[in-house]
Amino acid sequence: DAHRCTQIVYNLVTNALKFTHAGYVRVTGGSDDAREEIRITVEDTGIGISQDNLERIFQPFDQEDQSETRRYDGLGLGLAICREVVYKHGGSLTVESEKGKGSKFHVSLPYKMSQAVFEGTEVCKSEGEVISEARRQEIAQHQQKAAESPAKAGSSAPAQQLMPMAPLSNA
Repeated sequence: DAHRCTQIVYNLVTNALKFTHAGYVRVTGGSDDAREEIRITVEDTGIGISQDNLERIFQPFDQEDQSETRRYDGLGLGLAICREVVYKHGGSLTVESEKGKGSKFHVSLPYKMSQAVFEGTEVCKSEGEVISEARRQEIAQHQQKAAESPAKAGSSAPAQQLMPMAPLSNA
């Protein structure tokens, strides 16, 4: 589900930008053909997360440090929703972090849909184009432009404006 994958990355990147005041936010991705999965990592040099709270941040309405994060927008739902969506797609979402040094969020998602998962659904029975040729070309052009001239921003506010995607919703 490309839409959900985009929302997951958007949420992780906006969180990284929100909690990184100096340094960088880096997004890397690739595929592991042997395991038939894609891997995405969002790494930042932000405020980081204490070891005691690494799993807690994935709980709904929970944030790493209520007193410190109170100054940031958010309800503490984004990571909980991300992890749930990733799990429902057969993947994993994990985090490595050190307080004061930044965080690394790792997403792994299968890219070959199992026949067993979709057996009997219209998705598997569907014949014909899944994506139009015009849309495929539009996506390819967008990716090529992004690769030729990556967007740069000096702080999180301009960086968030460079990201035209909608935030992660529960829908």
